[in-house]
Order: sequence, then C-alpha cells, then structure tokens
Amino acid sequence: YFSITGNTSRKSVVCDIDVARLIPELQNNHGEYNLTDGNSPRFVEIEEAVSKSLGKRIPFRLPIRVVRLLGKVGDLFLRLNFGLPLTSNSVSKMTATLTFSSKKAKQELAWDPQDALEYIRSDFKETKT
Repeated sequence: YFSITGNTSRKSVVCDIDVARLIPELQNNHGEYNLTDGNSPRFVEIEEAVSKSLGKRIPFRLPIRVVRLLGKVGDLFLRLNFGLPLTSNSVSKMTATLTFSSKKAKQELAWDPQDALEYIRSDFKETKT
C-alpha cells in the first residue's frame, strides 16, 4: 500500500453499523437512497484513521506526479496484455473526489449516522479482530 502525497480528493463514507440499523426501516419505504455520514473527509484523513486504528504505519508515500507516471507505465503493460494493478484509470479513481448527499435519507428515513472517521478511530479498534 502507498499513500499519494498531494491527493486532495474527498470520499463519502458510512459506517456499516449505521447501514445495518437502517435496514429494518426500509421494509415500508421504497426508493433509492445515498447513505453517507455527511462529512466527506479527504482520502488522506481516511488513510490516517485506518492506519492509526490498526497500529500500522503507511509504508510508502509517493508524490502524485510519480503515481500518475506509474499509471502510464501500467497502461503500456496493459496494451501488451500484461496487466498491472496501477493504470491511469485506477489513478484517476484514487485521486477523484466522489461524494454524495444523504439529504433524502435524512428527510424520509430520519437517517442520523455517526461520524465514520470517529468510528474508525475509536470503535473500530474494538471490532478489528
């Protein structure tokens, strides 16, 4: 695993416990809902929270320019039918912001999730066995 220095992307996250608690409410409600904790932390914040919670350090930190170059190398190998896990497409996904609004779920289902980063930093430690 490596972290991308200069990655400013944000991601929507949600706790599994919150989703599990909501499932019984969906029996009488039909529709599509985006479920997030509403905070959209930076990807680096998620990495750091998981790393600290597991008591592990992030082994490598690579500048975003280097990662993009490695993605292009992966593209070349892909053309030669030798796929590598890192391509321009995967780099694009890792560095793109991907956030959603859970406003509809809050209004229609009384969705009130906990802060996912706080969960990772605290409760996650107790459930990681």
